[in-house]
Amino acid sequence: AEVFNLAAWKASEQRNGTLSFRELVRRGDDIERRLRQHHTVAGGLGDTDQAPLHPRLQTQAMEPHVAPFPSEEARQLVSRLFCEAAVLSLHTVLSNANPGVAEIRESVETIVRLLDQLTPSEVDRALVFPICLAGSLTDDTDRRDFCKNRLQHLDDSIGNLMQTRLMMEAVWQQRDFSGIAVDFRETVRERNPNLLLI
Repeated sequence: AEVFNLAAWKASEQRNGTLSFRELVRRGDDIERRLRQHHTVAGGLGDTDQAPLHPRLQTQAMEPHVAPFPSEEARQLVSRLFCEAAVLSLHTVLSNANPGVAEIRESVETIVRLLDQLTPSEVDRALVFPICLAGSLTDDTDRRDFCKNRLQHLDDSIGNLMQTRLMMEAVWQQRDFSGIAVDFRETVRERNPNLLLI
């Protein structure tokens, strides 16, 4: 929510001709510091999720024919993925959707590295946003293929995986053709304004 609020503030300031880049960076640095600090504190507690499972889920998790509930390690990786996706989203507000910006490249690399630690599974359905964001913000062919393949291994008849993958490919085509930054959010608004990256 804070990243979205910062983007709205930036847009308003730009429209008014009053955008202070110093203030934008100061606010962005503050958000990133709190994101990383919160994740470090949450990660240091051992269990990232202290909420008990619903009794029906506990029963299902113990049944041998039901897919196992994600391990604690997988849950921590998912948490780190979403934290890094928030940081990546923040950097697109600060530096626009420029894959060549060092902070954007670093966040994409971190997301790909974390994803690579997770065996492709149904858990990936919960990771559509980080996968799509990282995939949309890289010019590296290997990283693009990695993100695309991560979505393709899932049954795309369920949910919006095909639309998400097509949107990622549209961003790549626009950027490759024009050679300029392409904001994935604008592509979503133009192509499929109702697309939810979940």
